[in-house]
Amino acid sequence: MMNEQNDFGISLDTHVHFYDGFGASELLEHAWTNLSQSIRSRGLRNAIPAVIWTRQQRESALAGQLPEGSAWQVREDSKTDAGFRVQAMDGRELFVFRGVQFVSAEGLEVLVGALPDHSDAFIGAYQGKPVRELLDSFCDEYPVILPWGFGKWLGKRGQIILELLDSEYAGRFVLGDNSGRPAFWSPVKAFVKAAQVRVPVVPGTDPLPVSGQIRHVGRSGVLLDHFPSAVFENGALLREALLKRSPYQVARFDRREALLSFFLNQLKMRLP
Repeated sequence: MMNEQNDFGISLDTHVHFYDGFGASELLEHAWTNLSQSIRSRGLRNAIPAVIWTRQQRESALAGQLPEGSAWQVREDSKTDAGFRVQAMDGRELFVFRGVQFVSAEGLEVLVGALPDHSDAFIGAYQGKPVRELLDSFCDEYPVILPWGFGKWLGKRGQIILELLDSEYAGRFVLGDNSGRPAFWSPVKAFVKAAQVRVPVVPGTDPLPVSGQIRHVGRSGVLLDHFPSAVFENGALLREALLKRSPYQVARFDRREALLSFFLNQLKMRLP
């Protein structure tokens, strides 16, 4: 069972999608197993596995895929503006922060966590707005992640990320890495720049909608420590933690894609 005291840790996958081909209970089982492994490897006590479910417009609702009798169930008494708990039949629990994935006018992904509204109408109202307008709308109240993706930070889009890191917005958002970026990949310019200006880079799984990716959920993320339970009620505390604001401690864990798997996944994404 989740610990209710005011000093605990969180093992958090910062970028999770639920696709139609995924089984909800299977996804949560892999998430719990992988996140719990990172907790044990670091020797954290009173730590809780958690994910930021970054819903895209018209993407299936995770909670809606857990009917009565499923191996994992939503705890109805746990729902807050930030998210909800899910519980396995044997009592194991995991917290799901509601998140939304927007695509800016420039074609950049903007992830916003712990949002009370994640409906299609809400996502649609902000979809396609300039990235700076999206940052102005969310980054002072919620955790905002600009995630790396294969080919998504090339050319003009990559330059926009670098410009944001040199602007007044630096320190108000974090960059996102993901387990799909292979270990052999050359250094990402934006990550190098982020280190120079002290903008955190937080890993997440960002699973692809292809066979086998569901097993990766929970393999990459951050470990956060010394949390009050209020983090599950609104996004402000989670925002402060991801921005590495005191008193929270942040450590990364990241299991990268192998070379062959990376190319096979890219091929599957492009097949009809």
